[in-house]
Amino acid sequence: SPSVAICFDASGPTFRTEIFPDYKIQREAMPEALRPQFSLAKEACEAFGWSHLSLSGYEADDLIATLATLESRNSEGRVAVVGQDKDFMQLLDHPAVLVVNPVKNVVETPSTCFERFGVTPSQMVDLQALAGDPTDNVPGVKGIGPKTAAALLNEWGGLDEVLDNAGSIKQNKRRESLLASRDVALLSRDLVRLSRNVPLDMTMAKGVLSKDRS
Repeated sequence: SPSVAICFDASGPTFRTEIFPDYKIQREAMPEALRPQFSLAKEACEAFGWSHLSLSGYEADDLIATLATLESRNSEGRVAVVGQDKDFMQLLDHPAVLVVNPVKNVVETPSTCFERFGVTPSQMVDLQALAGDPTDNVPGVKGIGPKTAAALLNEWGGLDEVLDNAGSIKQNKRRESLLASRDVALLSRDLVRLSRNVPLDMTMAKGVLSKDRS
């Protein structure tokens, strides 16, 4: 039977808020009625025999990315990441990983990633760095939306190449925005890139990773 791990956000700051204090600053505070539900959810995980993990300084998505990366490298099976966050699309750069969106009831693959966003999974971080993400208050480059970001990445390959060649872009506003926003774009990339090397205590992941890892 498949191993299951449920990842939770830890309380307190993360490495993202350390480098950009305004990260997710527009989010409303958690309703007090919701707060005690997390302990109940963790109890439910234990009742089902599922592992649950959280780690100070990191978001749940980073733990998911780390577990998926470790398992995809050391297992002959598939790794299913269950969630609707588009940040998970970047994990599809490994052929063993698939993303299951339980809200839309679809399985995301590299093909669906390209259909939805116009880029490959390995370009998703750079697309979000250019276009920004209002949901998380990631700034991105002013005036660059997802479609323009995809066009730039398909022309130049990656964010570094886009920034290095910004001076040769014909559209005036686009060129000026990119030239003025290099640091913002690089910061945005650091914010949207999921950490795949969270320093997990392997006892935390016991029963989740393949036997040769745990």
